Amino acid sequence: MEKIIFISFNNEQQAHEGVRALHELRTVTLYAGALIAKDPDGKIVIKSSLVKRPGATLGGLLMDSLMGLLGPAAIAIDTGSGALLGAAIDAAKRGITTAFVQAIENELASGKIGIIAEIDEEWVTPIDIRMEPLGATVFRQTRTQIEDAFFEKEIEAQRAELAILESEKAANAKIKAEQNAAERDAKLQTKIETTRRQIREKENQLAERVQSLREEGEERIALLQDQKITADEESKIQLDQRLKDIRAEYQLRAKKLHEALERSRRAPAA
Repeated sequence: MEKIIFISFNNEQQAHEGVRALHELRTVTLYAGALIAKDPDGKIVIKSSLVKRPGATLGGLLMDSLMGLLGPAAIAIDTGSGALLGAAIDAAKRGITTAFVQAIENELASGKIGIIAEIDEEWVTPIDIRMEPLGATVFRQTRTQIEDAFFEKEIEAQRAELAILESEKAANAKIKAEQNAAERDAKLQTKIETTRRQIREKENQLAERVQSLREEGEERIALLQDQKITADEESKIQLDQRLKDIRAEYQLRAKKLHEALERSRRAPAA
């Protein structure tokens, strides 16, 4: 099951032992992550990456959103201001709750060092058993795939708004003799053009998400194939099953997103 985990440690030595333990566990696939802490100014410091391979990143947009929520302003997640709100929305779309982010913030604020990682975990016990002797605390967030549906829902909402604006403009055209009708008509046309532009932008974002989803799937498949090279026979069987599951999952998600994009493009122009 795909999850985001955060494991907090009292010191850096324990944290490095925790990183080694994660790499050794057969029941865990480590996709991306980092060892992080806070400096005296409250800024997040990435001490090292957990995945050492060409092209590996901290975790793309998901990790970027999480990192954007951490820091001195993290306590204000629900204030609805600026980039913080944007990061919160991005994280929420990917199934990450503010409670999970706040738990990370609390641990780091207390001076601890932690592992934040995107993993596939068969059972929770193996990680818990390995981390307990290190005095670590494990936080988990199971990722829900609401992001895929979010794009289409946004476009549908904007198309509904566009239909309302068009209807209002049509009604306004019937009362042109009324004072200020022309001014209202101009304002409505501006809103209509803005909404149409927003729909086009969302469709472009959806197209980009289809491509990034395919790339994400290819990246994960490549990582698992790398792991197979040095795995024993029992582990290879498990990795083969994960490869099969990931291929099926990402193909289905990309197919659904592509279909959503085609439905939007086929929708009558208002």
